[in-house]
This record gives sequence, C-alpha cells and structure tokens, in this order.
Amino acid sequence: MGTKKLAEGWKEVELGNDDYFTLLSSGINKFQGKKDYLSTESIQGTRIIKIEDIISYGERPSRANMQPVLNSIWFAKMQSTLKVYSFNEINKNEIEKYILSTGFAGIKVNEKLVDTEYLRLLFTSEEFNKLKDKLCTGSTQRGINNQFIKKISLIIPPIQIQKKIVAILEKAEKAKEWRKEADDLTKDFLKSIFKEMFGQGKYATIRINEVVTKIKTENPVKDYPNQFFDYVDISSIDNKQGKIIETRKVLGKDAPSRAKQKVNFNDLIISTVRPNLNSVALVPKILDQQICSTGFCVLRADKNKVVPEYLYQIARSSRFIESMVKIAKGASYPAVSDRNIKNYEIILPPIELQNKFTLIVKEVEVMNKYQNKSKQELDNFFNILMQKAFKGELV
Repeated sequence: MGTKKLAEGWKEVELGNDDYFTLLSSGINKFQGKKDYLSTESIQGTRIIKIEDIISYGERPSRANMQPVLNSIWFAKMQSTLKVYSFNEINKNEIEKYILSTGFAGIKVNEKLVDTEYLRLLFTSEEFNKLKDKLCTGSTQRGINNQFIKKISLIIPPIQIQKKIVAILEKAEKAKEWRKEADDLTKDFLKSIFKEMFGQGKYATIRINEVVTKIKTENPVKDYPNQFFDYVDISSIDNKQGKIIETRKVLGKDAPSRAKQKVNFNDLIISTVRPNLNSVALVPKILDQQICSTGFCVLRADKNKVVPEYLYQIARSSRFIESMVKIAKGASYPAVSDRNIKNYEIILPPIELQNKFTLIVKEVEVMNKYQNKSKQELDNFFNILMQKAFKGELV
C-alpha cells in the first residue's frame, strides 16, 4: 500500500503471507439449535445494523457458510462497498452467535505480529478500498477473489506501534460515532415532535385525495413542442435530502416518452416504483417550467386544507414508505398506483399547527446543514489521520 522507505521494524506484507495472516476458507462447524446469519446487507460501515435470518445448520442459505473465529477481520468482497467487522477478545462471545455470508472475506491474524483492530482500521481506509476495487472482477456483480486478496500488500509496523496507532485512531473514530448519534437524535426529535403534536387520536384522519386538488392533464410533448422544460426523473432526487438536485433541459418535442406530467412550484412528487418509493420531493420555485416522469405521482395541495410541506413530511415518513412497499405489486418492477397513494389516510390537524410543525422542520434542516458540514470535516480529518498512521507519520 506504500512505496515510501519504511522505518526500522516496519514491513510491507502481503495478505497471502502465512506467517502473518490466514485467509479463511468457506465451511462452518456443525452446530445445534439456531444462529444469526449476517449477510453483507447486515453490516453498514463497521456496525451490524440487522440480522438477515435466523438459521439452523441443516436449513440455511447456501451463502451462510463462513465461520467467524477469534482474531479475525471480515470485509465485503463487492466493489465500492465498505463493510468491515472483527472478532477479538472484546466481543469473542459473538463468535458462537453468528454465521457469515460467503460475500465476506475473512482474515485471521497472527496476534503476536498483527493487532486485530489495526487490521480492521486498515480495511476501512480509503487507500485499501481503492486498491480492493481495482482488483475486483466480474461482469454483473464485481468483487475481489481470494487470489487477488492474497496479493494485497499492507504496511505492518511492530505490534506495539500498531497498538499506539489504534489508540489514536479509535479516539477519532469515536468522534465520528458521536456525530452519527447526534444525527440520529435529530431524526428522532422530529418523530417525537410529530407524535406529540398530532398523535394519540388528537385529530381526525382523512385520505390524501381529500386534501389535494385535481391537476389538469397536459402532455408537454404534444402541447408545448417548442418550449424548453426541466425534466425530473428518479435520478434527479437525492433521497437523503429529499430534494431535486439536478434536472435535464429538454425541448418539448424531444422530451422522453415518459415525460408527460407538467408540474408547478410546491407540487409534491412521489415515486411509484420500488425500490425508489422513498424518492420524494417538493418542486422548487424556479423560472423555467418543469415536467416529470410518469413514474411519479403528482400531488397538488389544497392550501385551504393542507400545507405542502406538511404533506411532504408525511410522504417522507417511514410509516408511509413502509405502507407503500407492502402494497406494491408486480414481478419485475413492483409499483403502487396514484390511487394507492391518494387513498392513504393521514392525520389532518388545523392549518396553524401544520405551519408550526413546518417551521420546526425548517429549523431542524438548518441544523442538519451544520451537522453535515461537521460530519464532512470529521471524515476528512479521520482520513488524513489514517493516511499518516499507515505511512508511519503519526507515531
């Protein structure tokens, strides 16, 4: 991973070096009862976020075939994927709890020469993941194979220096975790505010269809052939921000065949096709006209009954999205209809309270911008520390 002349005692070692590492092969020990199966979807970053399945030895997915062992570190083989997990003395009780997917590569270290957490941090480094991605092969789902894994070279300092590096980097990593916890608290704050203001049967429920106005059917391709439009499709929306981040300028007569819905400022657009049912945005106020794909349901709020931003928050809620996922139909491209969305029941508090909630949301959004900036700065700082650490410039 480096070409710089190494300090005394530091070595460049390939993962195929048996004195330092063992690349674990597939196959698990026979067990009684049940165990938790971790697929690559179960890990996000360096954390377990969900259990894919609860399995028995005799009845388990074919990919549930990797056995965790003490002092082993696992990373996802897929390209452009950072998923890393380790088993050491601190969490060794988890070894008997989990079975891993063959989508992971497992490396057992010689603990006399390599610190488990040092290797885990190495596997999360930008430099390692760039190298891993370059070595990935495959036509559909690209990933790295064992042959190429063994050829990856790592910088390994003496064990005591590894431990010092770990101590420094873990403090920076902790700061990143605190930042994430703060972000999660912000999300929970909005949920609790909504529940406090509108929950527990305080207000009547009503179908979305009863608080939106009918939109006149227009076909920009035929009706406005010589007019320019900003075209919005699924790729136009940033799901995390819930905003339209880019559009494509098209002439009416040259617009895509699905570009058949003219939309106005503050119209709510909701994707109707899985897996993009969380693609939701309010149309921003810009000078040019906009058209969107027929893959969106367009809702125009009756402002005497509902505030557009309030309706937007409903559509962004996990409850709404999960409801749509459950009723989506279709084999290749499961989808919901406009009618499904418009028949969804929402709580309808007075306009004054809707406006109050909307103001709170906007204040939280401002706070989120500062949090995102702080997160980016922490990430950059952590990456710089990682680079210095593995080049021998930190200790």
